[in-house]
Amino acid sequence: MSEDAVYDLLRRVPPANIEPRLYDTIHLCPDLTDTLLSTVDIPMKIINDTSANGQFVACEFNRDLDSHRSPLSNKYFPDLPDGQQISKRLRSIEIKANTAFNAYRHLYFEGGICSVYLWDIEDKIFGFGVFIKNEINTTLRGGQKIHGSIDCSDVVEVDESSSTASYTMTSSVLMNVNLDIGLSKPLTISGSTADRKVRNMPWKSDDDHIVNIGELVESNSSHFRDTIENIYVSKMKQIVDLIAKTDASANQAAVANELAALFAKRRGGA
Repeated sequence: MSEDAVYDLLRRVPPANIEPRLYDTIHLCPDLTDTLLSTVDIPMKIINDTSANGQFVACEFNRDLDSHRSPLSNKYFPDLPDGQQISKRLRSIEIKANTAFNAYRHLYFEGGICSVYLWDIEDKIFGFGVFIKNEINTTLRGGQKIHGSIDCSDVVEVDESSSTASYTMTSSVLMNVNLDIGLSKPLTISGSTADRKVRNMPWKSDDDHIVNIGELVESNSSHFRDTIENIYVSKMKQIVDLIAKTDASANQAAVANELAALFAKRRGGA
């Protein structure tokens, strides 16, 4: 099976089912393993760091074998004594970046777990990833229960070979939300969207990279918020309007508007 055919197949899979289908595909096409694991988004997982008494996001960029490295303690869970470690310089940036982006998460998001990871690529080039997982479990004003998750990732390749650094950022949002509006089973809103951009920005110190990437992530949040609202929430409005017209006992006309506000907050809206 060609690489293009594999991607065409996987992009049609709902986010809730993407992980098992991804590993099925890897089993059939083992030569594409590294490419698929680094490019296909699957729902993020949360792992407890028992040594730092905190939680962190598990993803492909902090994985070594079946363990994941915590940005809090720099340890692997489950324990992996010979797990890969990043350079001292990148680890120093990583610690500062986690502090900065968790302040951003606290300011712009309602809850969620944010983890920042760095990794060595080659001389003068390194990777910088910001991963935020938002678990949703709430009740709307009309009594409708909503649960699911919205995962946001921003993966940046930083080329600092000159005084003007090049930041190549690939961003994605993976959403899977279930809404109980009184039907026989919950209504599911799921999907994903991705974007890629390149920016050149001046830098003099490692802190400048954190600031520059922070600006890119913040500006990208507005783009994805609008995408989610325009595509997924608009579809939700159409469904709710149809239900309201066909079921006189239902009072769901305001549900979609409340969902739009909820999703805006989850992706960093004001």
